[in-house]
Amino acid sequence: MKSELVEVCDFDPRHHTGGARAVQGKCSWHGSTCDKEVVASALVRDGGGETWHAVCRRALRALEATR
Repeated sequence: MKSELVEVCDFDPRHHTGGARAVQGKCSWHGSTCDKEVVASALVRDGGGETWHAVCRRALRALEATR
């Protein structure tokens, strides 16, 4: 299953309880390869269920294309 964007909201660290990178306001979608500013929290659904990610503008654009 391909990743699908479910919901987007302003960045809120409370959504990101499972990932230290996201809680710190760093892009959890691209991981350690991305130092861009986080612009939103995005709920993403894939084969493993739903997960909140802290996303940079580039990640958000890519996820919005899945809608």
